[in-house]
Amino acid sequence: MASSVDMDIVGTGHMSAKGGHSPVVSALIRLTRKKIAMIALAYILIFYVAAAGAPLLVPHDPNATSFSTGAAVRDGPSAEYWFGTDTLGRDIFSRVLFSARTTLIFTAAVFLTGGVVLGLGLGLLAGYKGGWIDTLVMRVGEVLAGMPTLFLIIAIAAAFRTRIDDLSFWISDHTPLGRTDADALVDYIVVVGATVPFAWIGGARIVRSQALY
Repeated sequence: MASSVDMDIVGTGHMSAKGGHSPVVSALIRLTRKKIAMIALAYILIFYVAAAGAPLLVPHDPNATSFSTGAAVRDGPSAEYWFGTDTLGRDIFSRVLFSARTTLIFTAAVFLTGGVVLGLGLGLLAGYKGGWIDTLVMRVGEVLAGMPTLFLIIAIAAAFRTRIDDLSFWISDHTPLGRTDADALVDYIVVVGATVPFAWIGGARIVRSQALY
């Protein structure tokens, strides 16, 4: 009797899994039923779309000051300046959109280098090799996960400040980039380089678990 019940349960579960949705589709269906999650997803989508189209959407030059535009300093929101102006007369709304683009570039760079390349590579290495390699990768990940990421990023940037300035001068002298663009590029490299060592941990654990399974 027990074996018959077990067979019925197994058979029913098998038919349900076979005739149901895939795990990805099921997760998406559950996600669409959560209003708060959909509102958050819409906000994130609008944020990144605005970031990608920042050069086309900004009404004013984000770096233009009151000396060139004649805008009032520290003015409140208006029809011309939606978020008002800062202490130099720059349009805050335009600066917010361009800062969103900075976030987009930073997120994409860290995700591709740390989350995909390192996360996938180290996760597969730990899962398939096992042994001391698996132990080493996981222990290093645990140590890095316990460190204050933001503090270390600031410390690394401060420690290499002189070399960062030297690299900016070299790039501006040997490439078509101006000093401002060179400074921005080097700042990106430093921040991304300081963040990548902490970005692979979660992805590596997931990939490792799938490799072991």
